[in-house]
Amino acid sequence: MVCPSCSHEDTKVIDSRVASDGLSIRRRRECESCAFRFSTYEQVEILDLHVIKRDGSLQPYQREKVESGRFLRTTSASLSPRSSRRSRRK
Repeated sequence: MVCPSCSHEDTKVIDSRVASDGLSIRRRRECESCAFRFSTYEQVEILDLHVIKRDGSLQPYQREKVESGRFLRTTSASLSPRSSRRSRRK
């Protein structure tokens, strides 16, 4: 974090707490060069994620869709005859 007073690049965090809105974090900082104290507010940035499909089309990212696909893959893989043959060899 750059000091707003002297533009020095090194500052240390003195105190961190949840801001009054409950959605951001308030950090009290001090410049290591000039000892100037200032506050910063950090908020979570929600990204608009997209998945690029094999055909090149874009779809909005859906966590539920990824989780259900992983679940189906792991359950079908454990029940397939091929995987049971591998486990018998060991």
